[in-house]
Amino acid sequence: MASPLAASGRVDVAIFGGGIAGLWLLAELRRAGFSALLLECESLGAGQTLAAQGIIHSGVKYAIGRKTDPLAGRLTEMPEIWHRALAGTGAIDLSAVPLRARHCHLWLPPGAANAVVGLFASHALRAKAHRLAPADWPAALAGNPVGTVYALEEPVVDVPALIRALAAPHADAIRKIFNPAEIAFETDADGGIAAALLPGPDGKPVALRAARFVFAAGRGNEALLAARPGFDAETQRRPLRMLAIKGDLA
Repeated sequence: MASPLAASGRVDVAIFGGGIAGLWLLAELRRAGFSALLLECESLGAGQTLAAQGIIHSGVKYAIGRKTDPLAGRLTEMPEIWHRALAGTGAIDLSAVPLRARHCHLWLPPGAANAVVGLFASHALRAKAHRLAPADWPAALAGNPVGTVYALEEPVVDVPALIRALAAPHADAIRKIFNPAEIAFETDADGGIAAALLPGPDGKPVALRAARFVFAAGRGNEALLAARPGFDAETQRRPLRMLAIKGDLA
């Protein structure tokens, strides 16, 4: 990661958080001609980005069991955006990022398939899900062909390589934050953020002024926003429910 912010300055957009959301936004803003600076207190990708396993979701998991979900509908466009980026033809070039898998597989126990057939066919979701014949099942499931398996158009990327690919072209606009608990904010006459006062390498505060401040620090947003004067809003935390299977799956 680049050196800490050593002098006061001003940019169009200041971004807190060096995960996928923050790094992608930094790349898009600079491509559009804006001056932007990304601030991170840990290593890039630490937290939710690395925990997400690199799956490019199409919205399927958010829609199963629900009649409607606006989030699922918006996520259906994500795989195509990422496919273009990974092919080097998108707005952001991620052609150097290897894929760990071209598809995710969804296994449904007997009797559960009927509940999702209509979901996959719905225009609102438009998820590209293909039912596989038992002969085409992944090796981990092929030995016990019970239930139904779908191949989802959800590629899995190498997350460390992805972080490097997003960060490398913009290393000059990424800064390390020391002692994030000491960050303070100045507000303008309308109550908006006028400047972020960041602890500098010598312990003295460094003022960063921006037309817009974007908080993309995941769970770190809560502590950051608590430092904003007059800010009284809760941040959302989404539990991550996962099952790890260990042992011989052959």
